[in-house]
Amino acid sequence: MKGRKLLLLTGPAGCGKSATVRVLAREAGLNLVEWTNPTTTPYNNNFMEQESVWRPGDTVVPVSQTTQFWEFLMRCSKYNSVCMTDKGGNLVCVEDFPNAILRDPASFHTMLRKYSQWSNSSPVVFIVTDSTNQYGNVKQLFPPDLVQELSIVSIGFNPIASGLLVKALGRILSIENVSEGGPRLPLPTKEVLQSLAEASGGDIRSAINALQFATKKDVGNIEGLFTGSSKKDKLGSRGKGSTKSKPAVSSKEAHVAVGGKDASLFLFRALGKVLYCKRNSDKGIIETLPKHLKKNERLSLQEIPESIYEKTSMGASSFSLFLHQNYLNFFSDIESVAKAAHYLSDSDVLTSEWMERDVLEGYSASVTARGLMHPNKDGTSGGSWRPITRPQWYAVTKKMQEHSLAIKEEHCKHSLTTEELMTVLVPLKCRILPGSSHTTREVGLLSNTQRIIYTERLGEKDVSSINIEAEEVEGAAFSVLPGLPTVSSSSQVEEESEEELIIEDPDDD
Repeated sequence: MKGRKLLLLTGPAGCGKSATVRVLAREAGLNLVEWTNPTTTPYNNNFMEQESVWRPGDTVVPVSQTTQFWEFLMRCSKYNSVCMTDKGGNLVCVEDFPNAILRDPASFHTMLRKYSQWSNSSPVVFIVTDSTNQYGNVKQLFPPDLVQELSIVSIGFNPIASGLLVKALGRILSIENVSEGGPRLPLPTKEVLQSLAEASGGDIRSAINALQFATKKDVGNIEGLFTGSSKKDKLGSRGKGSTKSKPAVSSKEAHVAVGGKDASLFLFRALGKVLYCKRNSDKGIIETLPKHLKKNERLSLQEIPESIYEKTSMGASSFSLFLHQNYLNFFSDIESVAKAAHYLSDSDVLTSEWMERDVLEGYSASVTARGLMHPNKDGTSGGSWRPITRPQWYAVTKKMQEHSLAIKEEHCKHSLTTEELMTVLVPLKCRILPGSSHTTREVGLLSNTQRIIYTERLGEKDVSSINIEAEEVEGAAFSVLPGLPTVSSSSQVEEESEEELIIEDPDDD
């Protein structure tokens, strides 16, 4: 951090990001100042009585959250806390971002650029929790070009390992066992601690909360909390008549019920579950099929395809695009590739009509996932790791919009559709007028679209933020149709970027 002013901490919830900052600030003798979102208007005890009465001096001047956040950064850099006994300075910590910044990251980027240029600014630590929500995504708040421009130090935290969580939970139990006196309930066993650690998904906060809940019940295993098993059940029922047995609860359902984290999947893992297509190894559970269907006999899947899609929190079109981009590397024979391509075509047909797209979107994702998993007979696809890349469709569509707009501006006097310009006028003009000054540019624009190679690999912690990119180019599928105007998404971004937030240093004199 020497010479750097901005630090970015990322990672899943409960992995110790905030605790690490507090401990390091205390060890370094720095005063940790945390930002909290203020209320929009001050609280008034007599608000109901003065609802329709105006008094001099009661006028409230509204201030935007962005302005309040900027003033907070400036004051933390100019003044130290009154309660400070040393001269270590301030360390600003921002974890709860203002809603205005989440809706408009461009103003936040402008603010960071101005803050980094100020020589007396205090170091700032930004904490961003990994999430599948498009708002608050780290790549929206801190794009790679901004991180490189401002020399932002980025540190990613991993989830706490289950083994370390078990040791931590055991230590907490031993400390509480010594500190508390009197009779106590039997403590959870090591198997219960292991189950709680696995259910928390590396979230130490969730694991501790689940441990506190488990110690309040007299249980020997985690499933006993939900199956209704207790000491009374072991003694037998004394009542007359038959008793209704409760359905058994699977271990996965029990784990989720006790402090289990949200089951949402990162996009990287969801795609891997479909493409690697892991199957159960027990062949005895397969139901035999008739002779004419023997070729379709498969081992049972470990994952339900529909549940994989539901946990991604993204649209069926984007989900299918990612699978379509990467499925070829996971098949070993051309027959399986042909079947998978056939199912992808069927899925595309289901969402071809925009009027029924909302209704058939779930069916389309189901056909895509099952259509790629069924032809994959090998199950684990050979066991080798294969990189997953982003689809080229987004880059090609954006480039096509820009080229179409440039050609329409070049031939604004012609009352022709985009399709007629690109398929009739420009090719004929290239042949009739080979020496035209604009022919090379036009043909180059069209030919470069086919040579786009978009090989950005998908990271393990990438979430479904691609939905934002999909929304930007979603209108491209309709705007390139004959007779419809073409609008460039890049031009819209440039117009929005011109309306930058004007930030000035506060006058405290």
